[in-house]
Amino acid sequence: MAVDPGSANIGVSIFDNDKLVYCTRLNYTSSYEKFVDKLNDILSKVYHEFLRLAHKYEVQAICWEIVPAIGNMNHKDFVVSVSAALKILAFHYELQWQGVPANTVKKLFTGNGRASKDEMRDTVLQIFPDFKEKFPEIGFRAYDAYDSVAIGTVARTRGSWHTPTSSNLTGSEI
Repeated sequence: MAVDPGSANIGVSIFDNDKLVYCTRLNYTSSYEKFVDKLNDILSKVYHEFLRLAHKYEVQAICWEIVPAIGNMNHKDFVVSVSAALKILAFHYELQWQGVPANTVKKLFTGNGRASKDEMRDTVLQIFPDFKEKFPEIGFRAYDAYDSVAIGTVARTRGSWHTPTSSNLTGSEI
């Protein structure tokens, strides 16, 4: 499972070896007013969706994009919380996991560490020519979904997987 965590949309893709079998863009809202209540509500929904997908597709590894801590506080808090939820899911189910820096994804996927969202999308469509047929619900500007495909592709070819077990967790990984 590859995830592009964002504060408004979350891209998720799932691979079976080299075959892209699932891709979506999650968009959660909350009726809560206070930020912390909204964060908890959305994070609960996101975590349960990740869990559902992990079981449905028998996910063996989870990867996500590590994004710079920029922007407003709400954005940073949400992105970090989504990444933490993924890592907790990996720890709980002893799945392989890795976080990949955004510029590394861009560089390894397109050859340009400063690739635009359009360049990332276009590269996905080149590498996976049947993408639009398989996932017609993914719009042309659903960048989070395209980015999740790039993240998954890079993570699978890059290696660097971590495998948490109860015997090798020291606390510094959390």
